[in-house]
Amino acid sequence: MSDLAIQLARRFQPRHLFIVLAAVIATFAALDLVYRHALDSLIAFQLEDSDPAVRNSFPAVVIALFLSSAGVLAFAAQRIKPASGVSWLRVAGVVLMLFAAEEFLGFHTWIHIHRDVSWNIAYLPFLAVATVVWVEVLRVMGDNRLARATFALGVAGWLGAGLFDAARTGRASALPAGELLEMAAAAAMMLGMYQYARASSLSRSPVTDLREQSLAIASSLVSRLNVQKLLIGIAAFIIVFGILGSIVYPGGGALRAFDLNKEQTFPATFSGILLLGAGGLALLNGVVRCPNLADRRWWLVLAGVFTFLGMDEITALHEAVQDRVHIWGQATLIPIVIAGGIAWLITLKRLGPQSVAGRLLILAAATWAVSQGIDLELNERWGWTIIPEELLEMCGSTMFGLAMLVAVRDVVGVKSPVASRSSSQVAHNGHESLQAAR
Repeated sequence: MSDLAIQLARRFQPRHLFIVLAAVIATFAALDLVYRHALDSLIAFQLEDSDPAVRNSFPAVVIALFLSSAGVLAFAAQRIKPASGVSWLRVAGVVLMLFAAEEFLGFHTWIHIHRDVSWNIAYLPFLAVATVVWVEVLRVMGDNRLARATFALGVAGWLGAGLFDAARTGRASALPAGELLEMAAAAAMMLGMYQYARASSLSRSPVTDLREQSLAIASSLVSRLNVQKLLIGIAAFIIVFGILGSIVYPGGGALRAFDLNKEQTFPATFSGILLLGAGGLALLNGVVRCPNLADRRWWLVLAGVFTFLGMDEITALHEAVQDRVHIWGQATLIPIVIAGGIAWLITLKRLGPQSVAGRLLILAAATWAVSQGIDLELNERWGWTIIPEELLEMCGSTMFGLAMLVAVRDVVGVKSPVASRSSSQVAHNGHESLQAAR
């Protein structure tokens, strides 16, 4: 992942990342305001911590994404500039990953609320240790003033958000401000680490060819990815969610966040992430396969459809519409499904129905169709069918992502000039070694 992080940092300007992060934060702030004062169906955007006994907060998921990205960039920067002493960037990467996992799961919130453990015990010691590590990272950043200032701003914001948590006395007004500050702080730490990793990499070798850089991004993503282990991991998650979903059906109780029949749960977030991954890989296919923007339009449509469906799965927007207008929620997605169906047909034709990627696309669409059929025809009569429906949906999303991954690997393995040059260099070195041995 660190190779991919570096290639992405080399390809895109920090100001572009800043614009995206600012837009995400502003969107959450606006939608939380709308939720609290006008439209309670937007509860997915409520600025609140995750609580495993209640819900998996969408803002907390985004914050965890920012923190984990900052962690990956820290590992990448450490590889570029290995230290002779303590590898503070590597330590910072571990700390950021741990905070990302904690933010995603909401463990300190759960232990504070449901086990009556003081915030000073559940969170403050870890925050103190992290602060020491982050201060050392600021020293490592040295003369890169912009990266250091951005990361320092993020650290200060995270400490400020901690004060909101510590001072919380049950007043709802303190909650969204603290969560929004956490999001901005995590984004600043990610941006600061991005700036530092990018500058460190470009100082060694500037970017000269954007097309080649795009191929390098694709190569970094798939070259070291163990597909077998990835599928085993996804299958394990699906099995665990199926078991827990069967246990908590139909009410959820203390494990409501694992209920397959509820929104804003860990299974729903996992299912959404699978679709977002498929969307990202579809976008990457369009970039590496089609130099011209016009040629990749159907790849972009497919990526957009996967991304929208993934966001809908996490935020449960179509369920909110269903509750308000009292029609089948999936009916509101018909325009998206039509656009996705057309893009799917064109993509299948380009990949070839007999190719591995093409067969996976067909199987994925069939699996999704079965799951939606169960939702439409069986869930009302037999409520327990929600379990196979959701699990089949996860399987279909996995196959969509796998099809896109196989398609990218096919391109990188055949056409990547980076891979070709590397292979040529290896062959040349081997020939020289053979000559020397003789």
